[in-house]
Amino acid sequence: MNKSVKYYKKALKFYYDGNIDKALNYCNKSISFNIKNSAALSLKGLLLYFKGELKEARNIWERNYKINGDEVAKKYLVDSRADFEKMDIYDEAILKMQEMKISLAIKLLLHCKKSDFNCLNVNKKLIECYLKKGEYDKITDLVSEFKIIDKKDVQVKNVEKELIKIGVKEKESNKEVIFKIAGGVVVTILIVGAIKYFVNFVKNTPIDTKDTVVMGNKGQEENRIDKEEKEYNNKVAEEEDKTNNQEDKTNSEEVNTTDDQEVDKTNNEEATTTEDQNKYASFPKDELEESLEQKNVDSLISILKKIDENTLSINDRMSYNKAQKYVEKNAVGYYLEKGNSFVADENYEKAIQEYEKGMKYFKKGVSYGEDIVFELASINLQLEIVEETIKYCDMLHENYSDSGYHEDTMYQAAMFMKSRDMEKAKEYALKLKEVHPNSEYINSYIKEILSQ
Repeated sequence: MNKSVKYYKKALKFYYDGNIDKALNYCNKSISFNIKNSAALSLKGLLLYFKGELKEARNIWERNYKINGDEVAKKYLVDSRADFEKMDIYDEAILKMQEMKISLAIKLLLHCKKSDFNCLNVNKKLIECYLKKGEYDKITDLVSEFKIIDKKDVQVKNVEKELIKIGVKEKESNKEVIFKIAGGVVVTILIVGAIKYFVNFVKNTPIDTKDTVVMGNKGQEENRIDKEEKEYNNKVAEEEDKTNNQEDKTNSEEVNTTDDQEVDKTNNEEATTTEDQNKYASFPKDELEESLEQKNVDSLISILKKIDENTLSINDRMSYNKAQKYVEKNAVGYYLEKGNSFVADENYEKAIQEYEKGMKYFKKGVSYGEDIVFELASINLQLEIVEETIKYCDMLHENYSDSGYHEDTMYQAAMFMKSRDMEKAKEYALKLKEVHPNSEYINSYIKEILSQ
């Protein structure tokens, strides 16, 4: 039996048995033998989601969608965006617990409980709150829900023993626990994910030296895609870049040779004249505020280029600086989102253009910085563009070696470079081993590279 399949089945068994840590361990083993195993990727993302590791879960789902065109993973990505808010609400609940405002903490935790995100931590904190209030009857169901996913947790097991001792809870058989359902997401992964896996697992093969991340064919849109997903898809497509004309003009000027210096001079003068004519006669406050309100970075950049800073009053300069700071803070995320929409349509050339616009505003620590660097590394791996692959893989290592993207990217880079530049492949294999010494990706292929 294919080792990836074998380990996935073990992961699924441990998941059914309520042993989340072993399930995660075997998911990693399964993926190490076949990084395209859609079922293993989906299960791993879900388990991380239950544990409250939202960013890591979304990274896995995004990889699954890009590699396999998995529509379930795509829907998870859309649905889970709302859970970022729940992270903040959960943190607020912990603060209220520390302040001994238990009733308020319970209210916040119950709001978090509306989705299965972070359900292990949410249920555990609710148990603590109800214990402090002496409301033992409300703890029984929480303990049972918790054990569906993790029956090995020592703290929850001790609480259950105490409840049984005082007669609040009867001892529960394994069969009663195993057939309870934690929520809609669990149903989706067990039914849709498992069926999809067993239909397609025969196509999974061990990774060879030519394996790279390849975008799956885009499937049909699900009929029941919610309003949020539609708004997301419309938003990323509604604005075209308004600065291409200026960039094209610059590029055409660079093409001129030294022998055409007089023509260059004339063209430059004409360009300067045109640029001056494009400057605003008066400060475009309304346009600037409207673009800020719409969070339209393309429009803001276009407007800011046409403003003569030397003519600004104090109030106008404040508005100008506000818009400038907004662009510097949000441009990376804005162009990342636009680029992702083109990747979904398999328009990789346009996606790279959008990502690279975002990179003009890249600096370490900027929001979505690691995401856009990863996307550029990933897409250049897909397109087998060696120089750009090295550029962005190196950048990811230098700036984000602690990110969730690093381990997989170093592995992909090592495998990609193996047949092209063994020294560079060895460099990436060493980076993988140094940063992630216990990685499941350190398999026979990486060991072979390291032995060269």
